[in-house]
Amino acid sequence: MRRQRGFAFVLTLAILAGLVALLAISASAMRIRLREIAQGSELARARLAADAGIQRAMAELSLVTPGPATTLQDEWALLGRDGAEEFTLEGSSFRIQIVDAASKVDLNTAPIEQLQRMPFTQEQIDSLLDWREGGNAPRALGAKDEYYGNLTNPYNAALRRLDTFDQLLTVKGFTAQSLYLPQTDVVSTATMIQGQADQQPTLADLADVDAFSPQTTPTGQTRLNVNNAAVGTLVQRGLTVDLAAQIVQRRPFTRLGDVVAVAAGNRQTERVIVDELTTSGATRVEGRINLNTASEQVLATLPSVPPDVVQALFSRQGQGYLRLSDVLDVPGMTGTTLTGSLDRLTVQSSAFWVRVEGRAGAERVRKQALIVLGQDRPRLVRVEEPPFTDMSTRWGWPEAATLTTNLGSEDR
Repeated sequence: MRRQRGFAFVLTLAILAGLVALLAISASAMRIRLREIAQGSELARARLAADAGIQRAMAELSLVTPGPATTLQDEWALLGRDGAEEFTLEGSSFRIQIVDAASKVDLNTAPIEQLQRMPFTQEQIDSLLDWREGGNAPRALGAKDEYYGNLTNPYNAALRRLDTFDQLLTVKGFTAQSLYLPQTDVVSTATMIQGQADQQPTLADLADVDAFSPQTTPTGQTRLNVNNAAVGTLVQRGLTVDLAAQIVQRRPFTRLGDVVAVAAGNRQTERVIVDELTTSGATRVEGRINLNTASEQVLATLPSVPPDVVQALFSRQGQGYLRLSDVLDVPGMTGTTLTGSLDRLTVQSSAFWVRVEGRAGAERVRKQALIVLGQDRPRLVRVEEPPFTDMSTRWGWPEAATLTTNLGSEDR
């Protein structure tokens, strides 16, 4: 009997130990599950914070009124202080920056002469041009369907414009490293700045897609299409009868720079042409570089512009270009330099990239949103999540915010 009671006692202890172990395992699993729920909740709140940042940018851009110039002194450019200001919400926050899309080279429209002044290999240039242009015959180092169709996961060349910057990853010769890091292991067709290979700007620093600008004059009128305007209409815009007749006789024109050349160095007439005329009937154009917002490295990609003129163009940025004809006041912007670069320039923009980082607890969500200004209100075209977790560093933001704005208290 005593032996039976001892066995029962040991069995009871074993069962209790098993129950304790099960409870411990269950408690541990519960803690892990609760931690996952908490992390999921934080991630969801971080995403909502990032979305709130995009909406804040939409609200700011809705206040933009048509004007003669888009500059870095405008309110939209000051919002978020280039990522240094943190906007706090209920249990979350976001940092934000709005970037003019026309401050970079548009890869959908950049001519080969401009691509050759950028950190591309010849293979990348040929492949990009083959990707965005029709036809079946590839360039010497490029690629068409024959190449892409023989890949492990085959697809066809788009034969049209890039939809996003990251779509370059589907084009022959491009890798994530070639987009987001200096190309130190290959020979490109250009050196952008003085210094070592790893100090060169990345392709992401210089280029993007969807750089749109309005076709309006400094007074807000629609630019006059020189290819179908009558002599009398050209005179109404400020040209002499003789010059208007010469322009009509020499058309059609594909470049505004060629129209300026007809003025034969008459600065007053050149200003009228630059500010009032265009060579197309489109209400907006893609691919112009905004003189007010572009970096010196981006300006250095302009075909036909020597380094000293690039420096002069960038130096004038502090003073601002209030109208496109202000470029005529920059030393060196004459003759071939003006004719070859004018059609790549603007002082107005209608497309903007919003960079935002939403935060909640330990979670971070980074997004980029393309917003295009329409006739009545801004339009959200698309939202992307960048492929790297260190985007704030890549965007050039400070490690931590230096200013905090509490949106919650403002709402109350």
